[in-house]
Amino acid sequence: VSVSVELRPILNVCNVYITLEEIFADTTTVQVDADARSFTIGVRLNDAEVSTTQLTLPSEYRFKHETQSSIRKRVDKRDAETASSKRTELSFRIQVEGQCNMPHIPIVGTSEPGHGCTCMFRCRSCDSEVLAKETTFRRVLPLPSADWKEMAAEWFCHKHEDGGDVPSAVDPKADEMFTSVLCFNVHKSILANVGFNSVGELQCDNCHEVISKALDRNSMTVEVLRTRVDVWTLNGSTRLLLRRDATSVLSHMIKEQLSLSVSCRLILEAGDLALLVWVMETGLQYFKAVNLERGHHPICFQAVTKVLYLVAELQSSVVHSWREDALVTVQPVDKVLFQETLAMLNGSRSGDTLDDFMVGFVPECMS
Repeated sequence: VSVSVELRPILNVCNVYITLEEIFADTTTVQVDADARSFTIGVRLNDAEVSTTQLTLPSEYRFKHETQSSIRKRVDKRDAETASSKRTELSFRIQVEGQCNMPHIPIVGTSEPGHGCTCMFRCRSCDSEVLAKETTFRRVLPLPSADWKEMAAEWFCHKHEDGGDVPSAVDPKADEMFTSVLCFNVHKSILANVGFNSVGELQCDNCHEVISKALDRNSMTVEVLRTRVDVWTLNGSTRLLLRRDATSVLSHMIKEQLSLSVSCRLILEAGDLALLVWVMETGLQYFKAVNLERGHHPICFQAVTKVLYLVAELQSSVVHSWREDALVTVQPVDKVLFQETLAMLNGSRSGDTLDDFMVGFVPECMS
C-alpha cells in the first residue's frame, strides 16, 4: 500500500490518495474508514481480512470524519511479460480541524557566505581544495538566478573601452563573490587544482568532476556550481555551509520567482531537453509513504510547493510556447542537476493531469 496525504491549510481540507500495487483477484475488496484521528485501509479477499493499515494524524489535528467524501476508485490494468498486474487507485477528501499552519522548518544554518568571510572551496566528490588558498571575500553580493550576463549587458547603453558588451566592473574582483541560486561567481585567478575539459568547463584535477559552467574566454569570471563544491568558512571555527542540491535549488528558484510575480513558470534546459515546472500552490503540508506494511503508521507532514511538470524536447511546440511568454524564466542547468531535479520530482509524483503534465511536490527550503 502506498499513501499520500495533501493538507491544504487555507481550506482545512485533506486530499488522500491510496495506491495498491498488487495482483488482485476479482473477489478482492478495499475499504477505507476514517475516525477523528486516523483512517484505516482494509483489504479483504473472499470476505477474509488480508491486511489492515492505519495512518494517524499528528496530535494537533482532527479529522471531521462525517465530512469524508465518497471513495473514488480507478483500476489500471497493465500487462507484463510474466503476469497481468492491476493497480488500484483510491482517493477521497475530508475536512480537518486544528492548527493548520505550515510545520516549522528549522533553520539549522545557512548556505550563503557573508561579507568578510574567509572561505575554502572543496570538490564535493573527492574533497580536494579548488581554491589556491584560503580567501577572504571583502564583498559578497547576490545576483538573480537568470542569465546575469545577458541582464548586465542590457544595463549599459554603450560599449566599454575594451570593446566588450559588459563592463569589467560586472566581473568580481579577486576578493569579491557574486552569488546566485546556482553558482558562486568568483575571479578566475583564485582557483587551483582544476583544468579545462573539452567543452570549456572547469573540472577537478583529482576526480575530474565538473565544478563550473563553461567559461567565457573574454571574462575573468568563473561560475562555480554550488551543487558540485562545498564551502567551508574559516572565521573562528571551521564550518561547512549548507549544501545546495536539486531540491534546494528548485525551491530557491521558485521562491525567487514568486518574489517578483504572482505566478511562477520555469524552464530548466540541459542539452536537447527541457523541464517545464508550473507552480500550482505553495504552503501545503504533504505526506507520502511507499510500500507500507500492515499495522499503525504516523503521518508526518512536510512543507511543500505543489507543481505541474513535464519533460519535453527543446524544439517542441510546448517549449516554444512557454519561451514566448515573457513571464516564464528560462534557466540553463548542467545535465547532472537536470536529471537529479527530474528524479526528485518523479519521487514525489502523485498522479498525471491533462496534456501529459505530472503532479509533483517540492520541499520548501528556508536557508
